[in-house]
Amino acid sequence: PFMDEINSTILKTKIEAIPILTEDNFLSWRTRITALFKLGGSKDQILAGEPALEDSDNTILCAIILAKLPTVTHNNVVTSSNEDNTLALWKAIQNHSSPWNLQTKPKCTINSQASVLTRVREIHYSSKKHHCQNGGCWY
Repeated sequence: PFMDEINSTILKTKIEAIPILTEDNFLSWRTRITALFKLGGSKDQILAGEPALEDSDNTILCAIILAKLPTVTHNNVVTSSNEDNTLALWKAIQNHSSPWNLQTKPKCTINSQASVLTRVREIHYSSKKHHCQNGGCWY
C-alpha cells in the first residue's frame, strides 16, 4: 500500500509542495501530482488507468487530489462516480484540463492582430499590383 512505502515526513512535504490547481499552473501541478504517484509506486497504474488501486491507496490519493482542486474545478470535474475512484478522478481532471495542457499558449494581442491584418493587406495589394502589371486589371 501507498502509505507503507512512504515516510510520513516525505509524504507531508510532497503534499504541501503541490499547489491548488489553476489554469496557469496545470503543467507544474500535474508534474507534482504525478511525482507523488511515482513516489507511492502507482504512477504507471494511474496513468494507464488500470488495474484498480488498493482501497487504502485509492482513499489516500483521492483525498490528496481533492484537496488540491479549487471549488470551480471540483464542481466541474468531481461526480458521484469518480469522487472515490482515483483512476476515474484523474481521467476526469485530465479531460477537463486538456486546454491547459498546451506547453505554450499563443498570445493574440491587438498589436499582433494588427500586424497580421497589415501583412494580409500587403499580400493582397501586391497580388493586385502584379495582376494589373500583367494586363489583367479589372478595376
